[in-house]
Amino acid sequence: AYNETLGVTEWTLSNGVRVVVKPTTFKQDEILFQGVSKGGASLVATEDLPSSMLASTIVDFSGLADMSLTDLQKALTGKNVSHSVSINNNTEVVSGSSTVKDLETLLQINYLSFTAPRRDEEAYQTLMSVLNSQLANRDKNPKVAFSDSIQMMANDHSSRIVLQDLAWLEKVNLDKALEVYKARFANPADFIFFFVGNVDPNDETFQMQVSTWLGGLKTNKKREVAADDKVRVSLGKNQNYFTRQMETKTASNRIQYTSYDIPYTLANNLNMEMIGRILSTRYLESIREREGGSYGVGCAGWMNRYPIPYAQLIMQFDTDPEKQEKLMNIIHEEVMTIVENGPLATDLQKEKESLLKDFEEDLEKNGYWEEILTNYYKNGINYITDYKAAVEAITAETVQETLKKLVEAGNVFEVVMLP
Repeated sequence: AYNETLGVTEWTLSNGVRVVVKPTTFKQDEILFQGVSKGGASLVATEDLPSSMLASTIVDFSGLADMSLTDLQKALTGKNVSHSVSINNNTEVVSGSSTVKDLETLLQINYLSFTAPRRDEEAYQTLMSVLNSQLANRDKNPKVAFSDSIQMMANDHSSRIVLQDLAWLEKVNLDKALEVYKARFANPADFIFFFVGNVDPNDETFQMQVSTWLGGLKTNKKREVAADDKVRVSLGKNQNYFTRQMETKTASNRIQYTSYDIPYTLANNLNMEMIGRILSTRYLESIREREGGSYGVGCAGWMNRYPIPYAQLIMQFDTDPEKQEKLMNIIHEEVMTIVENGPLATDLQKEKESLLKDFEEDLEKNGYWEEILTNYYKNGINYITDYKAAVEAITAETVQETLKKLVEAGNVFEVVMLP
């Protein structure tokens, strides 16, 4: 089938594998490849999560079929190919890229990733000793304590959140990791595979390669969706202020607002992104320039769709401990100013122009088209037909309303680390 608005050709192969082909002319000799399937770590038992977290790294590290990683690298000398696998929270992903000439090699590696992941005890031990030495001094780093505390607060200390420390490493098991990997990549027909770039769906060689290396995979009729792992942010208002020994006396701060009451739509997603952008501008003026209190505040707003829709706004900054309290108040004041009065017209206008300009530029990139396609096939959102109109529809009122909903949900936490 041909999808006119996206300019893509869709095939369903005889084994049930779905393929989407998007030819572009942005780069002479680049083909991007990606396969996405729903499910991910959300379908892995809690006790198997430590092994699951390392599963794709172990597979990438172990070579394929009867080739060790070194053998594989030798076999690929002179070829321009990359390929990797990952198990995310709600998806499994294979991704890679190649030149036109080396596409078949990429598809062969992909075939083996599904059919012949390799058990290599020696490679596993090497990987574990590398990780062991990386993690040995983990606890001495205050930044780690800060990010661990954020992770625990952001997931309400769920037993499904595993911190990557030495205790975690001890729970990893090679056979369990391979078992999880094989289960997650058991059915290629549960994936949609995307090709973007210098590729022609009418080219017979390309059709042959796809039908051999994707069409030749063993599949079954089962289809998966991600499970709701019931992990939520710590609800209500929460604070975790703690101290750590540090050489440079700094206060590190993270503020996070979350709402589970905002539906997942393109409009809401864009309003959340707009809130993050407008607040970044506000903080640049109030915190960095007026107070000289920080190098800047990292600020972002977005929506997630899985496991259930939620909106999130985060702010993070480092500052002199003396100024911590004052700056924390400014962070919340700027939010309340927008809730009460809406954003400044100049801020809104500037960010709308910036979003539209970025969009026009990004449309000339293969990587962005990969995002557009996964967004369409995974979330049913069509950037090509709807994005511009949705940006233009953002007003001071929609920004104010969205932020008001977010704040009224009442889920906000602060994690602050002081010297």
